[in-house]
Amino acid sequence: MSVLGTFVEINELVLPYDETATKARRDRYFKSFLFAIVGLVVSALIALVFWLIFRWNDPLIWGLYIAVGALSLFRIGYALTRWLINRRTHKRMPDGTAVKVDRSGIIVGDGHGTWDEVTSVVAVTPWWSKTARLQLTTTSDRSVLPVDQLPAVLSTVDSAVSVFSQGRHRIDTSRLDR
Repeated sequence: MSVLGTFVEINELVLPYDETATKARRDRYFKSFLFAIVGLVVSALIALVFWLIFRWNDPLIWGLYIAVGALSLFRIGYALTRWLINRRTHKRMPDGTAVKVDRSGIIVGDGHGTWDEVTSVVAVTPWWSKTARLQLTTTSDRSVLPVDQLPAVLSTVDSAVSVFSQGRHRIDTSRLDR
C-alpha cells in the first residue's frame, strides 16, 4: 500500500447492452400513436358539430375536413410504423456484452478483432438517422452498434481503446458532427 492508497489493475472494459433508450423511444412512439388517434376523433367531432350547427355544404369546407382527416391519418400511420419498428428493435436486442475492450482486442456487437486486425474504430451518424453508431472495421469484417445501446458515453470507450491498444487506436468522433 502506498501513500495514494491501494492500486487496482483494470484488465478490461465490459459494457452490456442497455435497453433504456430503445424502450423510451418505443414508449414515446406509442404515446404519439394514441395522441394521433385522439386527434382524429376530436377533429371528426368538431367537423360533425360544425356540420350539424351550420349545415355547411360548401366544397371548400369539405376539402378542409378531408385535409384535416388525411393529416390525422398520416400521423396515425407514421406513429404506428415507428412504434412497430422500435418494438421489433427492442425485442431483437440481444443480451450479453455490447462492447468489450481488453489487452488482446475489442468486441463491438457481433464483430471482434485483435489489435493487429483492427483498422478503425469510428463513431458515425448516418445522414438518414439521428442515432450515432459505433463502427468497428477489421481486416476481415465490419460491425456496427447503435451508441444509444451502450450504458456509457463514448469518451469512456475511447479511453479504454486508447489504453488497451497502447495508443495505436482511438475512436474517431469527427464524423458525429453534421
